[in-house]
Amino acid sequence: KYVFKYGVGYSVFLIFVWPLAVIAWGVFDKANYTLWASVAFCWGYIASGFIVVLPIYESWGSISNVLTCKKATPATKQYE
Repeated sequence: KYVFKYGVGYSVFLIFVWPLAVIAWGVFDKANYTLWASVAFCWGYIASGFIVVLPIYESWGSISNVLTCKKATPATKQYE
């Protein structure tokens, strides 16, 4: 439920609010464009790092069981 709420909120922000806010900045000169592009690349690299690392971190118990050929323990239901 919260994923949908925040997903819609961030989508509206990125599609409507952010572009309308930067209209006042006008056309970028070379220095501002370089800064903008650098921030975008850094954001992309950090986001891709989280996209790769967090699922591995969350599933590390199962991954280590597979790599060490251990039997999996039955999972308990946490969310009812």
